[in-house]
Amino acid sequence: MEKKALEVYNSFLPNAKHWVQELDYYSKSQFKRVPEGCELSIGQVYDSLIQVSYHFFMKNALDCAYGRGVSNTGDKTLKGWALFNAKGFFYLKPTMGYDYVPKAPEGALGVKDEMYKFLKLIYKVAQEIDTKKPEGKLFHPVFGYLTALEWLTLVAKHFETMRKVKLKIDTSVRSKYIVDELEEQY
Repeated sequence: MEKKALEVYNSFLPNAKHWVQELDYYSKSQFKRVPEGCELSIGQVYDSLIQVSYHFFMKNALDCAYGRGVSNTGDKTLKGWALFNAKGFFYLKPTMGYDYVPKAPEGALGVKDEMYKFLKLIYKVAQEIDTKKPEGKLFHPVFGYLTALEWLTLVAKHFETMRKVKLKIDTSVRSKYIVDELEEQY
């Protein structure tokens, strides 16, 4: 049985809700702090999550859904095949050929609004994909030619991969914050 886009959305939703709920637990300083040994602040991780998912994965899913610039031929690369056919998800850090440095948002409230807007968009795109059942593909520089459903699936996989990055930063930022708070009290 072929997987449907709304199934991808529904399986992704608990992870996305976790990301939104976590925004309530960061102070402004935590949100902006780049911990030692890390390249990004937690705010930059959220910005990357939204921007890359929206401007790359969702844009291509929509282009496939509407047949804009698509190809009906083309295969996945070996990494693409492995990503979509492996039982379970393993970490792949694709090199995109450009350096993207996410901006550092001021605080969690604006990011939360962006996350809600993004979740609504994903739902609408999933509905559109299931309605149109597009077969065209667009090229991904690492994974090869992907369908609209596969581009949508990359959003869920991106959220899962970035959760590992977030956990590493959280371990440092949250434990440091507790120490800072205690020092301020005494």
